Amino acid sequence: MHAHRLPIAIATAAALFVVPSVLGDEVGFEELLARLGAAAPTGASVSVAQVEAQESAGNFGPNRALGEFGGKTFTDMSGPSGTSGHATFV
Repeated sequence: MHAHRLPIAIATAAALFVVPSVLGDEVGFEELLARLGAAAPTGASVSVAQVEAQESAGNFGPNRALGEFGGKTFTDMSGPSGTSGHATFV
């Protein structure tokens, strides 16, 4: 990495950890959660899609062996896939 880009990369990485909680406060997310209480939606049973380009030949899916994917169902629309680091961590 070029030396002049390092401060930008560090600031960006730091923002990824700080911004979500700050943004939640700015838009009243915590207040909404308090108002909804147990009725707040959790996202359970929600279908999502993720589209990935091949990282290398035939590898475009997440590493399904990781515990965080337990109980999740994957439907490969482009045929069977090997593991992609990008698909695993996004």
